[in-house]
Amino acid sequence: MNSNELVYGGKAMSDFGIMIFSPQGWNKPQPSIDKVSIPGRNGDIYYFNGNYSNISLEYIAIIQNDFATKYEALASYLYADPGYKRLEDGDRPEVFRMAAVTNISPQIGKDNNSGSVRITFDCKPQQWLKSGEIPVTLTVSGTVYNPTRFDARPLMRVYGTGELGVGDGTVSILQVDEYTDIDFEEQEAYKDDYSVNCNENIYVAGHDFPVLHPGPNTITLGQGITQVDLKSRWWKI
Repeated sequence: MNSNELVYGGKAMSDFGIMIFSPQGWNKPQPSIDKVSIPGRNGDIYYFNGNYSNISLEYIAIIQNDFATKYEALASYLYADPGYKRLEDGDRPEVFRMAAVTNISPQIGKDNNSGSVRITFDCKPQQWLKSGEIPVTLTVSGTVYNPTRFDARPLMRVYGTGELGVGDGTVSILQVDEYTDIDFEEQEAYKDDYSVNCNENIYVAGHDFPVLHPGPNTITLGQGITQVDLKSRWWKI
């Protein structure tokens, strides 16, 4: 992917005959913080709520010829199916975002044949590392290393029944039909791409799904669990 490429929802913007430039570059999400003032105590107290805000990113699409046709095709694609889609930027090939189009603003040139389009995305705060999509298979207990500063909530496919230790937490698989997929982000268990709900087949100690903290995390396969396929979902802001 070259630096002037943008891929949204699996489709390259160059397919529309345009070039992409990012005029903003390095916007960062803001942490959600409550500030509390206590009577009789100097200074405010800050409470981090554990989440970050969305950010707005803008890109400029340059159309050098046949503006009307290319703009209509581009706008139709971007607006056809509203909602979050995967956004990949050639300037940052190692990460991707989840983004939704919120505005498209065209500006046609004096020749009525060329121009530009300003595309605005509302992005979730995470920059997901593509390395976190690569599955790691464990057939015995082992360690995975989180290279970021942020807790990751993995996706795991577990074969067998028994206790699965994830960092400092435990998930018990009570029954299984071949395998169980556990989404630690959505806090759901399922099979066959969400078509079979398996929430009743697992038990989470303390009812808090464990996370992969920054640094080393031990994955413990209890007796009866034969294999775990883990997608770590590393991310940064």
